[in-house]
Amino acid sequence: MIKWFSSRSVFSMLLLNTVVSTAVLVLVLVVSLQRVADEHPRRYLSKALFSNLVMDKTPEQLAKINIDGVELKVLPPSAINDSQYHAYRELLHMAQRDRDGIAMMANGDNYMAAAYLQNTHSFVVLPQFGRSLSSQAQRLIGWVIAAVLLILLINFYSIGFLTRPFIELRRGVKHADDGDLSYRIPLERTYGEYRVLADSFNKMLQRLHHIHEARRHMLLAIPHEVRTPLTRLKVRKDLITDESLRLAILDDIVNVERILDAILYTEKNQSGEGDISLSKINLIDFFNKIVAEQQNDSELI
Repeated sequence: MIKWFSSRSVFSMLLLNTVVSTAVLVLVLVVSLQRVADEHPRRYLSKALFSNLVMDKTPEQLAKINIDGVELKVLPPSAINDSQYHAYRELLHMAQRDRDGIAMMANGDNYMAAAYLQNTHSFVVLPQFGRSLSSQAQRLIGWVIAAVLLILLINFYSIGFLTRPFIELRRGVKHADDGDLSYRIPLERTYGEYRVLADSFNKMLQRLHHIHEARRHMLLAIPHEVRTPLTRLKVRKDLITDESLRLAILDDIVNVERILDAILYTEKNQSGEGDISLSKINLIDFFNKIVAEQQNDSELI
C-alpha cells in the first residue's frame, strides 16, 4: 500500500487527498461534538428541572408523579446505608452533599436523579430517564463511521472514473513507445478534454503510421529497383578487357549489392519479418578488405 501511494500516480494522489481530507473532517467533527456535548449543561438543566418538580411536595404527591412511565421513589434517610438500595447509594451520597440537594448520574444507557428533602430528611429518586451521553455518542460515532466509509467508497469509484482517461492515454503512449503505431486509444473510455486529447493522439499515431509505412515501402522498393541496372553492369563489365579494371568494377557491384541486402535485411528485421543470424568473422581480414576498397594510388590509409 505504501509503495502504491509513493508511486505518485494520479489515482493514488487523488485518493490520498480524499483520505486525508476525510480524516481531518472527522477529527474536526469529533472535537466539535466533544465541545457541544459537554455533560455539564445537560446535568445542570436536569437538576434544575428535577428540583422544581419535587420541592415543596408531600410524599403522597410525589408518589403520584409519573415521568414517561417511571414513578418516583420516596426513600427514608436510612436508605443511604441500606443494602436494599445499594444501586442508589452513590447517588444518594451525591444528593446529600450537593448544595442544592440534587444529584444525577448515568445508569447504563440512561440517567437517574435524586433529591434530598431537607424538611423530611428523605430522598426522592427518579430511577430512569433520558439517554446517557455515552450511548448517544456511540450511536453517533457509528453513523459517522458509516458515513465516512460510504464517502470513501463513492470517492474510490469516482476517482477511478476520473482517472480512467489517464490510464488509457498511458496505455496508448506505451504502445507507441514499443513501436506499435497501429494502436488507437478507445474514445468511448474517455470524456471531455481527455477525449479531445486522445483523438489528437490517435490522429498523430495515424500520421506517423502512414509515414512509417511509406518509408518502409520505399526502402523495400529501392533494392529491387537498383538490382536491374546492377545486373546490366555485371554483363557490361565482362566486355572490359582490362582485367584489373574489370575486377575493381565487380568489387563495387558486389559492395552495392551488399548494401542493398543490408537495407532490405534491416527493414525486415524492424518489421518482424526477418530472422537475425550471427556468424564469426576475422576482424583483421575484414578491415584489410575495407582499407583495400578505399585505397587509391595518391593516398595511403
